[in-house]
Amino acid sequence: EKKGSSLDVQKLSKTLNMLEAMRAPYIPQWQEVTEFIAPGTGSYYDVEPNQGIKRDWELLDPTPLYALDILAAGMIGGLTNPSTRWFILESDDPEVNMYPPAQKWLYDLSTLMLNVFLKSNFYKAMHQLFRECAAFGTAAMLIDPNPETVIQCTTFTAGEYSIACNALGRCNMFGRNFYLTVKQLVDEFGLENCPEAVQNQYKAG
Repeated sequence: EKKGSSLDVQKLSKTLNMLEAMRAPYIPQWQEVTEFIAPGTGSYYDVEPNQGIKRDWELLDPTPLYALDILAAGMIGGLTNPSTRWFILESDDPEVNMYPPAQKWLYDLSTLMLNVFLKSNFYKAMHQLFRECAAFGTAAMLIDPNPETVIQCTTFTAGEYSIACNALGRCNMFGRNFYLTVKQLVDEFGLENCPEAVQNQYKAG
């Protein structure tokens, strides 16, 4: 928790535990998807990343894996094709949309956005997002600022995060557990905002 922050860590932890309890019934189904359709996806074993654990013991036929990649590629081509203007920007006010200077501004803005998507990892992340959606029925992606490419996209895998929806069926809560090295913690939050144990490890090299 950063200094001066009003975050209630205990409340956030309780909320995360609630979200994970709501997610728990889906884990066995997702594990089967991981084993038989999408090895390399899914995070259920509470192990640190980059451990090189073999995850395709149950995969006897690679056809489902190929089909999943083809489906994701088809969704990219049909929904977010990098070679097309796959979205337009409009105002909520119809009269504004008829005003030529506004039309030009919205067109120029969409062009800038498309250029940002092309120069960042957006489309690579979207391919993974579509794979997750096709395999597990849900998907999530984080878009962070990046000083070099404007945005940095991170797609999460099933079991790595938990969500909840409001009465309208819209996602309004998101939580996840994740690992960071000591250096990553310091880079992300600043040395002075890290726990004493992390500060000591960082200073000790």
